[in-house]
Amino acid sequence: MMTDPRTTQLAQSLVNYSCRVQAGEHVLLDLIDAPDNIGIQLIRAVRAVGGVPHVRLRHSRITAEMYAGATDAQYSSIASFELDEMKAMQAYIAIRGSQNS
Repeated sequence: MMTDPRTTQLAQSLVNYSCRVQAGEHVLLDLIDAPDNIGIQLIRAVRAVGGVPHVRLRHSRITAEMYAGATDAQYSSIASFELDEMKAMQAYIAIRGSQNS
């Protein structure tokens, strides 16, 4: 599959300019319904500067269903887990997409 150079450029801009990721820094890539290629390009861009990529993949329909029946205790547990995850990161990049058929 051929990579759109705009995707590569976007990933490099987010990593090198917007976040200024440095070697050894941990970067959370939070991808919701995003195309695979932007995730791949972000991982490559983070690694190219010596950063450590962490990927969270989510699908909005599945997440919505999960939260629709969640209890207060479950919401609290999720919030605690995600807070601990964020505290371990030096940068956060969120990409949102949609299922456009």
